[in-house]
Amino acid sequence: MQTAPTINKKKGLLDCFSCRTREMMMAMRGPLQLTVALIKPDVTRVPHILQGIRNRIIQEEFLVVRHKEIRLRKQETENFYAEHREKFFYNRLVTFMASGPTQALILAHENAIQRWRLLMGPTKVYKTKYEAPDTIRGMYGLTDTRNSTHGSATSRDPECFPSFFAGQQLKTFAPPVTRLQTPGVPRHAEETAAKEMKFFFPEFSKEEWYEDEEAQFRKGQIQLDEVSFIHKLL
Repeated sequence: MQTAPTINKKKGLLDCFSCRTREMMMAMRGPLQLTVALIKPDVTRVPHILQGIRNRIIQEEFLVVRHKEIRLRKQETENFYAEHREKFFYNRLVTFMASGPTQALILAHENAIQRWRLLMGPTKVYKTKYEAPDTIRGMYGLTDTRNSTHGSATSRDPECFPSFFAGQQLKTFAPPVTRLQTPGVPRHAEETAAKEMKFFFPEFSKEEWYEDEEAQFRKGQIQLDEVSFIHKLL
């Protein structure tokens, strides 16, 4: 039986037997999918909220493949959000994202793209606080712009399926299986995630990671480095 994780109040980190024991318990059955997660400037400035989000990432059994803190220039932000250029919120969004440090992560899970978006919650924060109060945006989001996190997009974003949130536990979410792509995720979603990885982690080779490290991550042969907040091979 898996022991429920607890928060170590002294260190503010997840404490479940030991880091190594937890990683061994987290061995996954299927091939891992990668996605990009951003922790936005509104929460990187608040240590206890940042730690709360990190704890949720580990509690929901994501593996942290890469992690860095960056400061986006306005031009970089404009390029990243170019698809929203004609929308009313564009200037507000790019100004906010360039206003402070952002933490960028590559997360792995069997269904990382959809699972991370489910954990984040819908974009509309006011609605999310009622429909999905236990999600990251439900707990920490302030406005539709200052909504704490970003995730690689999919046409089946959680905000299109609010019924998934009411009374749901992330552990029990199981999207439908298809033979054409990763379960529950359109092919273009994985392409979007790959483009975002190149944008934020140009030094990272997805192909080399799958060839050299994916199997060990999937088998749980890793340990969380709590200082750098990244899983490392044993």
